[in-house]
This record gives sequence, structure tokens and C-alpha cells, in this order.
Amino acid sequence: MTKEFDIVFIGSGPAGYAGSIRAAQLGKTVCVVEAGFIGGVCLNRGCIPTKSLLHSSQIFADLKHAEKYGVTVENPAYDIAKMLELRTQTVEKVRGSLERTLKNNGIEIIKGLAKLDDNRNLTVHTKEENIEIKYKNLVIATGSKPRMLPDLPKDKVLNSDTVLAQTTLPEKTLIIGSGAIGTEWARILNALGKQVCVVEMAQKLAPAMDESVSDTLARIFKKQKIEFYTGVSIEKYEANKAFLSNGKEIEFDKILVAIGRIPNLFGLDNIPFEKERGFLKVDENFKTNFENIYAAGDITGKQLLAHTASAQSIRLVEHIFDGKKIDINYRNIPAIIYGKPEIATVGYTEQALREMNADYKVSKLPLTIAAKAFIDGEIDGMVKVMSMNGIIVGAAVVANDASGLLQQLVNAIQTQTPISKLNEVVYAHPTTSEAISEAVLNLEDKALFVPKRV
Repeated sequence: MTKEFDIVFIGSGPAGYAGSIRAAQLGKTVCVVEAGFIGGVCLNRGCIPTKSLLHSSQIFADLKHAEKYGVTVENPAYDIAKMLELRTQTVEKVRGSLERTLKNNGIEIIKGLAKLDDNRNLTVHTKEENIEIKYKNLVIATGSKPRMLPDLPKDKVLNSDTVLAQTTLPEKTLIIGSGAIGTEWARILNALGKQVCVVEMAQKLAPAMDESVSDTLARIFKKQKIEFYTGVSIEKYEANKAFLSNGKEIEFDKILVAIGRIPNLFGLDNIPFEKERGFLKVDENFKTNFENIYAAGDITGKQLLAHTASAQSIRLVEHIFDGKKIDINYRNIPAIIYGKPEIATVGYTEQALREMNADYKVSKLPLTIAAKAFIDGEIDGMVKVMSMNGIIVGAAVVANDASGLLQQLVNAIQTQTPISKLNEVVYAHPTTSEAISEAVLNLEDKALFVPKRV
């Protein structure tokens, strides 16, 4: 069987489904090829199931401390089987909705393994048959997979994929890496009463984020009794013990490796694509070294975030069919670590501005500058904003709804709205967003509730 399309996406993750929908909106014939579940890693083995477990575990943790709010809950307990069932139901509902959306847009979904031969001819191997696909444009959106470490005890190692397949939780977990995956799983396990130790080779937690975020996360970990070590490596393993370079010995039942991701080119690895750090090398228009073959999402290695993948793919489609220039400022794409409290950053970090010898202003305030933070018990949060020439260039928020609060600042950075105009905005009271208002006002020494500078 042979089929022909204006554009074909290999992979149905955020890059695959977002780009395919946009292409369909432009009236093109579109096909999505997927070897696994529709939605890719993010929906099935990443963002969505992890956040479901985070939510469930946080409810349990909140119940254990309900008395401080005048609520008595005797002997709170959790059922991990029901938590996992809810996680699965959530994923299936979202996946079903996504698949219906693709079909309603006239997008053909072919479930099978895509392979390119030496002449870049595309064949999809399904359970029933092999389908030859003719394409005018091909987009590789096969994503990434967990990076692993050598010389680990294989029977005790987990990654972001396999940890979600567990039906029971280990009592003691050693987590290697303190980025989003490592931190979120430390929070899940800790909230459910499990022992966790996080080991980070960098000198600070969440090393890619602003230093103030790292300091705040360290305080939160200490408060929540999550053991962690920074600036150390693991020298050796013996039985169920890890020996750290600082002399510490850590006992574990499982090791969760959360040190980043590598490109997934399964089925396409025989093609001589140009690469950078193992990822597909693309030009400013996401074209590979082959005509009419493009790449978007994690596979390009530019920024491994679901919303980045979607943005890349949508802009790629608009470039192919409408000739629009692709212009993505990766520095202005928000990054978030979920849990309680959430951690969200965008733009320049303060250390980056210092290294640039930039002439910048910084405003850093505790979230409790807003009364609502006391009401909600958000005493560990903070807001930090950096500006240059009257424009915000970077921000960090630690709050229960940091992902939502930060978006105000993302919009301000993207539109380059002058701080003087931002300070004309009226914020509702009482809200934690008032902390955003105060932090921005403080850049012009206009904050109402910050002690006067002497």
C-alpha cells in the first residue's frame, strides 16, 4: 500500500501533534506516524503522569499537616494502587481527547515503526502490513529518551520511564540529578513518607536555574527533610550502598537516574544526518542536511521542553507553507519544576547578567510581601525580577502557583513592555500575584511594602 501527504510527522509528541494540527488548519494533507502511544513521552511517560502523582502525593502530605489550619484528620493514609489507577485514567483521558482532535482535523494516524532507506524513502511497518509513504515534507519529531550512567547495579536502576512502571514504591531511593525530574520525584517519594537522597554533581541544586531558586530549593529540601548533597560524585557502589566523594555512604533500594536525555533516532539511525552532541543538526528553519526533511522538538537538542517542541513545530509548519520567518527566543521560554511549591524561571539568571558585566537592576522579595501568602501558608516562596534599560529581562518565582504567576512576567519580557507601563496595572487584593506587582514596583523604588532604602 502507498499513501501520499503534503507533510508527514514521525512522532506524535508535542512537536508531532502541534505541528500536524497547524498543518491541517492550513488545509494540507497530514499524516502522523507513531510507534507507541499517541502523545509521546510527555503525555504517556513524563509531564502528565508525573504531575498526577505529584498532585496525589501532595494531598496526602497536606492532610498530615491539616491541624495547623484548624482541621483534624485522624490517621491519614494513602492507597498507591488507587493513585496509580488515577494516573492511568488521567493519561488515557487526555490521550483519547488528543487522538480525537487529530482525527477531527482530518489527520491520518498510522501506528507503526517508521523507517527511512538510504534514498530517504519512508516505510511504516505496522502489525498488519508495510505502508510506503510519499511525502512532500517530512518532520522528524521522535523526541528523546533518558540518559543513563554506566557501571550501575542494573537490577536497582530506574529512569523517568521505568519509575512510572513501578507498582510499589521503594523505601529508600538515591536520586542522581536535581533538575525537574529528580526534584519532582524527590518530592513525590518524600511526600509519601519514603526516604530520599538527592546527589548533584553541580555546586547547587537545579543548576540550570537562577541561584536564588537553588538557594530557596535547598531550604525547602531541608525543611521537608529531603537529604541532598551538591558538588559531589558517586565513587563506587557495593551491594545497596553508594559511596560519595565527600565520604558519605548512602543506602538505597533503588537508584533513580535523572541526569538528562539523549536523542531518540530508533528506525532512522542508518541515515547520515548531520548531528550536534548526538542531536539532529538543523538550520534556522529546522531543515536537516536533506532537502524537505526537517526536525522539531527534543530531537534537535535546542531545549528539551514540551512547550518548546510545540512552538518549534507550529512555526516550522507556518514557514513551510506560508513562508513565515522562524524567530524563537529560547531565553524567553519558561522552565518549571512542579510540586509544592512550584519553581518557575524565565529569561536571564542573575549570574548570567553578572558574567556579561551587564548594567542591571534586581528586585527580590519574599512571597509573604502579599498577605494571601500567609493565608495560604506559602511562607517559603519568593519573587525575583531583573531588568535592563527599563525592561524586564529575567524572573524567577517560587510559589504554589508559580507556573501561572510567572506567565505575567513571560508576557512582559516577550512584548518588551516598559516597567513604567507594567506599574500601571492594578492587581486584585488579596492575591499572591501582588508579590509580582511589588517586585516590579521595587525596580523603580515604588514598592509600597518594602522597607525604605537608606
